[in-house]
Amino acid sequence: MKTPRIAITNSVLAGVIASLTPATLNALEVYGEINMSRQEISEGDEDFSSIRSNGSAIGVTEERQLNHGVAAEFLLEYEIMPDQPVASTGGNSEQEPLTLSAGYVGLSGRVGQLKIGYFATPLNIIGEGVDYFTDLHGDKARYISTGDVDISNAVMYTSPEYQGLTARISHVSYDDTPDGSDDEGRSDGASMSLSYERGDLFTGLAYDTEVEGDDIDLIRLVIRFPVGPVSLGALWEQRDVLAESDATTGWLASAEVSLNTELAVQLQYGASDNVAENSTSASLGATYAMGNDVGLYVFATENTSDEIGDESEVGLGISYVF
Repeated sequence: MKTPRIAITNSVLAGVIASLTPATLNALEVYGEINMSRQEISEGDEDFSSIRSNGSAIGVTEERQLNHGVAAEFLLEYEIMPDQPVASTGGNSEQEPLTLSAGYVGLSGRVGQLKIGYFATPLNIIGEGVDYFTDLHGDKARYISTGDVDISNAVMYTSPEYQGLTARISHVSYDDTPDGSDDEGRSDGASMSLSYERGDLFTGLAYDTEVEGDDIDLIRLVIRFPVGPVSLGALWEQRDVLAESDATTGWLASAEVSLNTELAVQLQYGASDNVAENSTSASLGATYAMGNDVGLYVFATENTSDEIGDESEVGLGISYVF
């Protein structure tokens, strides 16, 4: 489950770009990715095809060295929909063509990093690299996990790395009711993690409390490690809703096999009751690095659930990183 993204109009973005001086533009690092795919989809008794943008994004970031060994940085990243026309040209898409996916300002130094804004939780961060089908229908957020959320109104501290250990803790503030009534608003939430990384080995433990919703706690354990040309990953998660008598669990296992420097095959399977009862997700894919940060990929996914329903798809996509 992902939190709603924050929309920004094209006119606002144009105004921001126009206000930047040439010197400012030269200091910025601009980055992004266009990731588009064509897939054949089966949902229940319906079969159809679709063109989809899979997490395409563009962002700007800058870091400045300050006094006393301190550095400041900011980042603004927007998810883009290259296949969606804007309303002014007659487009009728319900989806915004440009939405904020991350934005923060931060300070870092010998004592760690502090950042304020909108970004992924520590629990979400330690899960990166386990899911090889992120933003596709095999994404663990669809059928396996409710922990892949980004938070606004947030502050996060990241400790310096010590002997491979890194700690993160974030706090998210939920606004009180705007009319000042006695109705109780959302409780503030917290997310924290402790990870260990040594070479290609990574393991992490994280805990969320009242981030996803009031009286909802989440625990996540992750491990990634290589065995020769094979990269293995596993994720386990427990979700505890105070109003319910029993906690639910979910897990995911993944592997990537590098056949050579250009071609790799990915396999992934998970089962969970966290999103819906008796959910499973199985995916198989392959990526081919064509050079100069351009890749070609194919994938097939089969998702099943007692509550959400069954769906399957096969597709072909292109990723262009810049």
